[in-house]
Amino acid sequence: MTARWLVPTVIYVLAVGAIGVTGGRALRSLHWQDLLVWTAIGYAIVAIVILARGEAVLKLSSATAWAALSGALAIGGLIAFYVAIGHGEVSKVVPITAAYPLVTLALSVMFLAEPVTVVRCVGTGLVIAGVALVSSGR
Repeated sequence: MTARWLVPTVIYVLAVGAIGVTGGRALRSLHWQDLLVWTAIGYAIVAIVILARGEAVLKLSSATAWAALSGALAIGGLIAFYVAIGHGEVSKVVPITAAYPLVTLALSVMFLAEPVTVVRCVGTGLVIAGVALVSSGR
């Protein structure tokens, strides 16, 4: 059962890690808006395939607002990330973005009623400490 979440998690880590480098290379001659357009094209292709295969449907439900907010956060976050790597060192920007578990921990407690445990707090603290170390080094 672990493979059901672990494999996609590893793929996500690899993809997000690579996006800093591929985006940084692209931003040497493009603007963040250009990257956003190419990203949108990729999302559109995947969405069309999923809809055509009947794996998803456009429907309104009690979760629609959360889904729309998730999409807006993904878009806004990606724009901010592209702008950041366009102006800063990718090797410094990307580790700083790894501080998001602190936000996730707080929001998961407030909106998903997940428990705060010592292990989660220590793990999150270690991530933040690592971000501080990597971003402060030369």
